[in-house]
Amino acid sequence: MAKYRNQKCIHCLSFFKKLTEDHVFPSSWYPDSTPSNLEKWTVPACRLCNESLGKAEDELFSRFSMCLDENDIAALGLSRKKLLQNSTNPKAVG
Repeated sequence: MAKYRNQKCIHCLSFFKKLTEDHVFPSSWYPDSTPSNLEKWTVPACRLCNESLGKAEDELFSRFSMCLDENDIAALGLSRKKLLQNSTNPKAVG
């Protein structure tokens, strides 16, 4: 069952009967050092907004993740995640 029903999309403000869960901070942006019990906030978003903003976030992450010190605990695993994503999706290379 959908978590968000009969609400407005937080991005386009249109009303929808069913909405997706858009992560406030994209899931891929959390380093491996993130505690498993950390609450990952979500907001109601229509599928179109969630997918289009997800593509923009992915492009930003491509640029951002390659600038991080992979030995820093705060960035643990982020560069590796992006490299793995690029190897499975050649179009994702930024």
